[in-house]
Amino acid sequence: MKSHFPECWEDDERMNYLFSAFRGEKNTNPHDWNTKMNFWTSVITAYCKSHKTVTVNCDTITGEFRRDGKVPLCIGEVLSELIRSRKLDSLNYSVASRGWLSWGLYVFVSSPSYWVFNRFWKKPSSDPTGVYILKELLEEYANSLLEAHHSKVQCDSADSLVTYEEVESLSAEFCQDKSSLELILNHLEKNKKICIGYASDGSKVVKFTDVRNSSVEPLSEADFGIIRLKKTIEMVKLQMRKMSEKKTKLHEEAKAALKDSSKIKVSYCYISREF
Repeated sequence: MKSHFPECWEDDERMNYLFSAFRGEKNTNPHDWNTKMNFWTSVITAYCKSHKTVTVNCDTITGEFRRDGKVPLCIGEVLSELIRSRKLDSLNYSVASRGWLSWGLYVFVSSPSYWVFNRFWKKPSSDPTGVYILKELLEEYANSLLEAHHSKVQCDSADSLVTYEEVESLSAEFCQDKSSLELILNHLEKNKKICIGYASDGSKVVKFTDVRNSSVEPLSEADFGIIRLKKTIEMVKLQMRKMSEKKTKLHEEAKAALKDSSKIKVSYCYISREF
């Protein structure tokens, strides 16, 4: 059984009930409504955490929790309620809020087949279509990223600015796909916890707020100078590692040559080592 499946998954009677449609409206049958709503909300959250993502859609959840050839009949209504209560946000709306160009690129370039299918071929349905962001999980992961960064800071002025690759490493424990990471960064940027920019070589850099300030300072030329210095230090470290590995390899070859009593080869290895 998958880790994000509920403990009652093997209980036929219980699962048959939870797979059934809602019995009436919320105000006419609150027990049935709350039981199924709380159960499936918890299951959806567990699914997202297991897959290290902050996004979900109706078709994926329905397909993931297929059981004995049956699918849960109340998932569409559960997602609709989460949307009404603002616990889910439309991904399209989130992207569109960053500008019409971003929205157009997302719809027509990132997922053209998805747009065409939904625009011309998908049959009308009461179930919500598209991709949605689980807001509570987005907030949780955003805070986790901030905490992961702050735990590694030794000098605020030098360590507040990091490369995108470092951000990926910091978030690897809870974030698996780049789209979720971009949503997390967008959320932090909107709340002025980070500032995103690009170095002279075109690489993305992220500046975090420090623990003493509630909002991040804009990127400055001094920040980019720190990034250039960090990259230079990393290049020097890499070269030193390579030289150390070569030295170790030559030393091992010399030891092996000694065992073979190959005096000429020993001399060559040690001469090479000096250079």
